[in-house]
Amino acid sequence: MLIELRLLARSRYIIAKKPHQWTDNQKQRARLLFKKYPELEIAYNHTIEFRNI
Repeated sequence: MLIELRLLARSRYIIAKKPHQWTDNQKQRARLLFKKYPELEIAYNHTIEFRNI
């Protein structure tokens, strides 16, 4: 549970950035986050698509 909370807390800025702006650590964190929470990846992808309109 603590590890999940840390992952979520450290990933909050990932959601605000486009993938090409991520650091290597953020890329790794995003992979873990989206593997654990696939619905979050879907929502993130929709957000990116919306920004590209």
